Amino acid sequence: QSTPAAVVTPTSSAPSTATTTTSSNAFGVKMSAEFQKWCQQQMIAFVGNDDIALTEFLMTVESVDEIHSYVREYLGASEESSRFTDEFLRRKNFERSAAPVVVESSASDEWQTSKSASNKKRSRKSKGAKVDPAMLGFTAPADR
Repeated sequence: QSTPAAVVTPTSSAPSTATTTTSSNAFGVKMSAEFQKWCQQQMIAFVGNDDIALTEFLMTVESVDEIHSYVREYLGASEESSRFTDEFLRRKNFERSAAPVVVESSASDEWQTSKSASNKKRSRKSKGAKVDPAMLGFTAPADR
């Protein structure tokens, strides 16, 4: 089985941050529209369609070695797939570092969080009721 030749054009500069639209995929990972488009172009070059399920899955994999292994398994062991993997990892790292952390909370959420935290403290204090040692099946000397 031969792997079709693919053209991977790595760029020396980081991807543009002008595209900020992100969407979640089946794996729960958000990818920018620009990164999705690049992945689609690469999948068209490798397999002839724009299905990016593999790249969406690879976004969930943390180990660089595992990513290399998956790419070799699904796209073949070639110079092109190796270049694709290197560029994918570079773009994935950029994507993760450029993604803003958005914390959405309202005053009522904060109040509920504080209230539930104080309930946890109260419930911890009520644990550990005094029990007669005879119920535990052993006796302790009283003169210690």
